[in-house]
Amino acid sequence: MSTASHGEYQSSTALENPMIEKSCQLTASHRSQPVVSMKGLYKEFKRRKTKNKEPTDDNDMAPRMTSDGKHILAVNNLCLDFHGGEITGLLGHNGAGKSTAVSILSTLILPTRGQVNTMGFRLPNAGENQAASYGTLKELQSFISLCPQDNIFMEHLTG
Repeated sequence: MSTASHGEYQSSTALENPMIEKSCQLTASHRSQPVVSMKGLYKEFKRRKTKNKEPTDDNDMAPRMTSDGKHILAVNNLCLDFHGGEITGLLGHNGAGKSTAVSILSTLILPTRGQVNTMGFRLPNAGENQAASYGTLKELQSFISLCPQDNIFMEHLTG
């Protein structure tokens, strides 16, 4: 870093540091085609029913309820691209849809609608014929690893 007048600092430019220039070139080449692309992604879940067989009456869910009142919108029109060489974090408040989006990307659940392309594979939507997409999902799952936020070990399967 070079010093400017009055003790202020200026950051290095690519011309001053060949490593930064090389890094910028690598980043630019990875940006041409996203590794993962999500466009107009939606995920709805059916509302839970209580013992009275009525959906739960939760005012916190009202803004995310669908117009028919029978579903909760967990992911609403999500559009994201992830490029090779990037490290990305998802931040948001509780219930924002972060875990749902990651579950969709890892093929644990399917989106209600929208388009998800991962490494050249297109994920099916929940309403599509999943039997036709079975081979694609299995091949894609061989490339994906997930570290869940909750302990998923089953007592009867652990040593």
